[in-house]
Amino acid sequence: MPTAPMRSEPTRRPSTPPLSRAGSPGARRVVVLAVLALLSVYTVRLARQYAVSQSAEAKRLSLAARVAALETETAAIQTETAFAGSDAYVERWAREDQHMVRPGDQPVQVALATPSAPAAGTPEEPGLLERLWGWVRR
Repeated sequence: MPTAPMRSEPTRRPSTPPLSRAGSPGARRVVVLAVLALLSVYTVRLARQYAVSQSAEAKRLSLAARVAALETETAAIQTETAFAGSDAYVERWAREDQHMVRPGDQPVQVALATPSAPAAGTPEEPGLLERLWGWVRR
């Protein structure tokens, strides 16, 4: 008689508790706290970067205004320099500042009148106060 193969029972492994997807409540808290800490760090970094950006923008606007003012001043100086080399400027400088005249011009100098002293022989008429004082003395 042929013997039937013996069936052996499969060996069982020791049972382990099933793992839940969320893990234990303590581990969940740690993960939430870590995420909150990272969010806080990145929020502070973002705020700092925004402040730096605002400061840089204000400085850029200030420098742009200064550049515009300097360009205006440069244009004025270039215009003045071009005029200073012209014949019109040289003539104006010679006539007004150096009091020069061209050949054939008639120079005129205006003399200011000085007040004349009263003649020694004519007495001055007394003023109002002197007349009143003289009237009170009588």
